[in-house]
Amino acid sequence: MGKLTGGIDYDMIGLTGNHVGRRVKGENIISMRPAKSNKPPTAAQLAQRLKMNL
Repeated sequence: MGKLTGGIDYDMIGLTGNHVGRRVKGENIISMRPAKSNKPPTAAQLAQRLKMNL
């Protein structure tokens, strides 16, 4: 559940349906949820994921 703080011109934090609210460099951004990729991960991505799993 998303949270709208202070009205329509203020912060929306979290998820509401397919929309995501966040703050980027002091600006309020509302965007669509990122979609999962159908492309296979690259070797660099796999290496980074292994590092994060440790």
